[in-house]
Amino acid sequence: MSKIFVLSLPKSGTYMWSNILEQSGYKFCGKHIAYSGFQNIPDDRQQFFEDPMGFYVKSPLADSLKFIDDGEFAVGHLPCTPETIDMLKDFKLIFSYRDLKESIVSFINYAGKFQINRGKQWSDESTPNALRIELFFRSDAAEYIKLVNSTAGWKSFSTAGKILKADYRQVINFDSQFIKQAADFFEISGPEVADIIQQAINAPSFTKIENKLKQENGWSDVSNKYYDYYGLGNVNRRLGFDQYEISTLQKKVKKAAIICNPQFIHYNYVHNYLRSFEEYKDGYEVEYIPVQMMGETSVAYDFSNYSLIVVTFHIRPWLARWGNIEFESALYRFEGTKVLLLHDEYDETDALKKWIQDFRINHVFSVIPQQYLHKVYPVDRFPDCEFHSNFTAYVSSDIPEEITIPPICLRKMDIVYRGRAASPWHGELAREKYEIGEYFKSLDHYDLRMDLDSQENERIYGDAWLQFLMSARATLGTESGSNVFDVDGSIRQWFESNPQNEDGTSRGIPDELNFKEMNLGVEMNQISPKIFEAISCKTALILYEGEYSGVLTANVHYIELKKDHSNIDDVIQKVSGCDYLQKLVDTAYEDIIESGAYSYRAIMNKIYSTNVEYTVKNCSAAEIYQKGLNFNNLVNNQLAEKTALLKASASRVQVLDKRYTNYKNNVDKKVENLKVAIEKLKSRIEKLKMYNSRYQAKIVILEKFKQDQENKLSWKVEKKIERFIGKAK
Repeated sequence: MSKIFVLSLPKSGTYMWSNILEQSGYKFCGKHIAYSGFQNIPDDRQQFFEDPMGFYVKSPLADSLKFIDDGEFAVGHLPCTPETIDMLKDFKLIFSYRDLKESIVSFINYAGKFQINRGKQWSDESTPNALRIELFFRSDAAEYIKLVNSTAGWKSFSTAGKILKADYRQVINFDSQFIKQAADFFEISGPEVADIIQQAINAPSFTKIENKLKQENGWSDVSNKYYDYYGLGNVNRRLGFDQYEISTLQKKVKKAAIICNPQFIHYNYVHNYLRSFEEYKDGYEVEYIPVQMMGETSVAYDFSNYSLIVVTFHIRPWLARWGNIEFESALYRFEGTKVLLLHDEYDETDALKKWIQDFRINHVFSVIPQQYLHKVYPVDRFPDCEFHSNFTAYVSSDIPEEITIPPICLRKMDIVYRGRAASPWHGELAREKYEIGEYFKSLDHYDLRMDLDSQENERIYGDAWLQFLMSARATLGTESGSNVFDVDGSIRQWFESNPQNEDGTSRGIPDELNFKEMNLGVEMNQISPKIFEAISCKTALILYEGEYSGVLTANVHYIELKKDHSNIDDVIQKVSGCDYLQKLVDTAYEDIIESGAYSYRAIMNKIYSTNVEYTVKNCSAAEIYQKGLNFNNLVNNQLAEKTALLKASASRVQVLDKRYTNYKNNVDKKVENLKVAIEKLKSRIEKLKMYNSRYQAKIVILEKFKQDQENKLSWKVEKKIERFIGKAK
């Protein structure tokens, strides 16, 4: 008997298939396998659910698969990537999938039944059904969406006789076409397959539950909107569900594809930015299309029925470590308006600029201030692309109605903050986010109630982040961005190839390799998303002195802290004053939030207005072939250019290393000279000590001689006096 691996979407019959295979004579190897490890499944499932990570073993996939022998099977939610496909080449595969709306409902029921995600409202069976799905999307859907996107590609994978694709509903309803496919796969008769499935369905399975939350009473309008803008509708259509008619006739359309990366939706500002495309869609039909830029290669993208594509800021295909050939191919062929939203454009800027040219991007929304755009994107190089300056994020109505903003005087904490240790190659501006938090941690002599941290595992997301901000009178902040343009990636490469200090911090680049020569004459200082979030929560801001994109005024909208911390006493005094802080946050809220000047509506109107009236048209076979040929040539050229860039980058790293080595040698030589000088000084000090000791000894002798002379003189004087007295008598 062959080895079998059951691949599945979450809650799509994974352990139902375990029962089916055991009824068919296969043995379960006892492991639920993931890409980076596996869980040993015990007989007592309650023991497993009480501490699932206690059964987890970290292990590379190639090693985990060695536990499976012929006649055995394993289960898991593995991503469909070339690496995974290659590692499973000796296995027969079963891909079990399900309508994603049913899968989500089943997952929520499963979490409630076995008390997974304890403390979360969406997993609490006492929470009203209409809220559970909505709350799930708002707080903990990121991992589920990431898993679905990485696994759904198996639906498109096809090798005759190697994979059985099993729609959960077809299985439990004994669909005749599926029964025939399963009979061919297992090489047994159809009635035998049907009998085995019947027995498996009736038997208890590891995660089988009774659905208390029903699909029909759990999906509200809000839940459906979340479902759409997280791109799950698009994934469901790729699985064969949620189908709709698409006319092939030429027609005028206002349909936008929002290209997003589901790995980042748990960040509040990313969530708000994406949601705004639907909220302010201006007559457009909006569809969110998730694209993972690392490893996903089995999904076919078709943008032929859209008039506008917006590539959001967490999709960065120009980076050498990212890439999705299917997505880039579809984008290259697209003839409508292409919009690119950018953050962090100081990373590998040369590759970014070339990508904009190669893929004929029409509009770029950059976070570079307007006065500096021409320095990074020269007009003569981009005659057909329009560049717009915008912020990294805008004001959102993200605070749920059920949350009341407490007044300053009732807040339990004085200052809260979550920072992040910046990558050393991003320079001083990026490092300030970490340094301001560390400085306030050192203020032990002030009587402050503070919750400050810069560790990645202490970061907070979703509604919990807003509640965290509203728990305190004030939070900290700095300007966002980096003024170091690592145009070819060599600065990052240099840091990653050099060891860090013993305490884990970066050694830092030598002064001779000055970052100022790498800033292109551009000041990237930006107002950050967290500042808008704090103002929305009416939490006072303590910010390093700066411009903040011209949005904020010092001591009107925030408390200014000098970068040398010379006015810290004044800052602490202001934090202790309830009336002062309340007036400060009310002013900031009125000027920034209520004014609407910095709302998402304005930026959405600007993005949608870039699209001209566009006619969707069918291309001839010859045109499609020519576009494919052009794209293949582009890919080959890009490969050659990226290879050349990597060589150039390696060469620049060698130059940087040489300069650093020379710098280090000079410093080492100076240190050695100082050591020699110190030794000479020590020798002189010892000699002086010796001379001093001799001098002290001579002083003692002279003092004794002096005393002896004084005694002799005194004796002589006394004798003379006695003789004088004797003669006088």
